[in-house]
Formats: sequence, C-alpha cells, structure tokens
Amino acid sequence: MSYTIFYDRRFIKIPDHGYIPMVQMGDSNVFEISGYRGREIPEKTWFVLNTLTTKQIIFSESEIMQMASHLEEDVEHGNIAKTRYTFFKPGEITKWFKSGIKNARTLEEYISWGNTLTLEVYIEEKRHLLYPTTTEELLNEILMYQLANQKINLYFEERQFKVPRRPQKKEHKSSEEFPYVIETNEGYLYKMGKRRIYSTYYPSDARKFKTAKEAKKYIEKYGKTNKWRVVYIPPKTRQLTILENSLINPLEYKIDVIKLSTEYIAYVPDLPSCMSKGTTYEEALENVQNAIKRWIEKALEKGKPIPLPGQRQWNYR
Repeated sequence: MSYTIFYDRRFIKIPDHGYIPMVQMGDSNVFEISGYRGREIPEKTWFVLNTLTTKQIIFSESEIMQMASHLEEDVEHGNIAKTRYTFFKPGEITKWFKSGIKNARTLEEYISWGNTLTLEVYIEEKRHLLYPTTTEELLNEILMYQLANQKINLYFEERQFKVPRRPQKKEHKSSEEFPYVIETNEGYLYKMGKRRIYSTYYPSDARKFKTAKEAKKYIEKYGKTNKWRVVYIPPKTRQLTILENSLINPLEYKIDVIKLSTEYIAYVPDLPSCMSKGTTYEEALENVQNAIKRWIEKALEKGKPIPLPGQRQWNYR
C-alpha cells in the first residue's frame, strides 16, 4: 500500500503576514535516480503544503493548524508517515506543525545557512525561475504573481536541508570534584557506545563520577555488577613534591597510573623511563614515589646534581 512520507518541514517566517509552510514529502512507492552513483533513492520533494486553497502561499498560524487537523484524519487511516517505517500517531502531526511554526526562520536565515529557495512560474507556457534572497523580495514576487492570477511553485534546491552545526560543549570534570571511575576488564570505562564499550588505560580520561553511589548505580544500569567495580582515584596523590634540606627549591613531578590486564603501571611523564609496577593502583603509585626518592637520595649521597624533569639522566636512575 502506498502512503505519504513527511520527511522535513522548514516554515518561512514572513513578519506581519504569516508563514510559508515548506514541507519535504515523498511517496513510499516512488524512487528517483541518484546523480552521484546512479542508484535508486527515495523521492523527496520540497513544496508549499496547501490543503485549503490551490493558490495560497502565505498562511496564518490558525490556518496552518486547521490544515494539521485535516491531516489527522489521514494519520488515523495510516496514510501519512514520518519515516519509511514509522507512522505518525494520533495527535503527533499537530505537534509536528506546531514545532514548525515555533522554529520558523526568515528566508535570510535559511540562505545564510547555505540553502537556496527557488520560485517557479509559467508565463505563456514558458518556465521562469527566480531566486529571491530577502523576505521583502520574496513577498513582492508572491503578491505580484497572485495579482496576475499566476500559479507559482516554491521549493528548496537542497535534498538535505543545511543547518548550522551547534558546537558541543565538553564538560570538564576534575578529579577533585569527581574522584570515582569505573574499572573494567580492559582498563577504565571511557564511554558506552551503541555497539561496544570504550575503555582507556588512563583514569584521567575515564568517565568520572562524583560519588561511589552514583558510579555503582551506573554499573547496575548496564548489568555489569560482576565484571566492573568502582575505583577511587585520589586527586592529590598524583602530585609528588620532593623537598630535601640540600635543595634550594622543591621538585614537583606529576605521576600518572595506567591499568594493564593484570597489573598497574605508574610513570612520570616528565621523567623518561621512570616507572614502576604494582598489583593495585595505590601500590604502583607508592612504588614509583619511593623509586624517585631513592634515586634522589643516592644522587645527594654521591654529590651528583639532580636532573631537572625531562633530562635524559633519568634513564639511568
């Protein structure tokens, strides 16, 4: 059975006059040939939705909602879908139109996003195409051809309507405020994907939680109570400050800990090859701290200079 699909709607706001309800539609049984690869793709066509009068282009909000109420009857009979396999439910088409009115934009805004509106008119059986770029120009063209009793067609050139991308705000969670992470078999939980679980070796990159209760609730949500566990990452223990009486200034080194399959490795990014193992996070952290302290103590005993972070002498500690 054939049915109509409402793919998209982009209402054009005409201040002090109303809206132009532009809708992208297609028939479930109609396909067209793609110009890119020459394959069949669903038909998608932009035009002014008009179920009231044949030549009306601009509608008031009440007139648009009147059209929506008429279409509700088609929705009840399963004649209108919102995707190829999903049909509108009773009342949804009304909300769909209300959303179109709420999110209506002027022609200038749509053009600034990279879209093109075409006005098509036939004069003495000859096709004419116009490309208005302002609301005033569009309104004048519509009124002029309506006064001349000429039927016009409006449509967007784009099959895929262009909208500006919204930059995603990355929420930075510090280890001080969110010290809990989830340990998995592969490391630390980074995020849950639709088809797989992403893990990381670094707790600083893992998904963080403010409380252990919140982390446990997340584990229970995905049914991983027997495989995952909550780990507390002490935020301040990753900073090691060594102060000796013979040093003018204290030395401060950042320590990171990564999890391998059966053990943990703590290392100092500023000190090449400075790392220690441990069966737990805390043990690995303590081992590398003790190793650095022992190295400095021996250097002081022998009267050798203590290398600054990043110097190659740390390779031979």
